[in-house]
Amino acid sequence: VKAAALELTREMSVKQAFQAIAWNCIGHWTANQEGALLSNEPENIHQIRVALRRLRSLLPQFKSAIPRESYADIVDELKWLANALGPVRNWDVFVTQTLPPILKQFPGDQGLKDVYHEASKAQAAARNDAHLALRSHRYDRMLLSLGTWMIGLIVVMPVLGHATWHAYRDLVVQEAL
Repeated sequence: VKAAALELTREMSVKQAFQAIAWNCIGHWTANQEGALLSNEPENIHQIRVALRRLRSLLPQFKSAIPRESYADIVDELKWLANALGPVRNWDVFVTQTLPPILKQFPGDQGLKDVYHEASKAQAAARNDAHLALRSHRYDRMLLSLGTWMIGLIVVMPVLGHATWHAYRDLVVQEAL
């Protein structure tokens, strides 16, 4: 599932624009989550990685609008997930795009068939690792923290202040798990 169209207006504040783009990225990512877990179709993992890359590239552009206390945690968790999904994407590309034309060119080459077989096993193992990451408590905590933080940016944080907001966010995430 590709990202939905995004509409930004000149009337939006920096925080509103940030939220619109970030929610678009999160929607793009979560729209592919089920397919990534239930299918071996490489596109779902690829689209999650695209959404993560968009979100990770967004953060430095809006760093001034993000509370300093949250920034490092968010960046670290998004990087963790991108790294957890990277190997399966690499193997997907190798097995589905790189090797097939070579195998077609040399159909009787047993060495290439062996490479394909071993690469397919590595691809399956990497997909399993990606599934474990997407089913982990760390992943659930990250999504809850991110969503709670995004809502709090506009609704709660201006009223509570940063320190109280972080304590509240941690409590909400802990209770949800």
